[in-house]
Amino acid sequence: MIKEIEKYFIKQYMKQDVRVLPGHWPDFKSKQEVDEWIQLINRVMKAMK
Repeated sequence: MIKEIEKYFIKQYMKQDVRVLPGHWPDFKSKQEVDEWIQLINRVMKAMK
């Protein structure tokens, strides 16, 4: 993961209530991929409630 994207991911990830083990994070190529993954994880967690 590119350092700039990794920093962006960590910043966005820490704002979430959902946690995923670090070894299970995708190898993001863009900020858009980060945003889409976070939205997906949040939708999955909401559906499981």
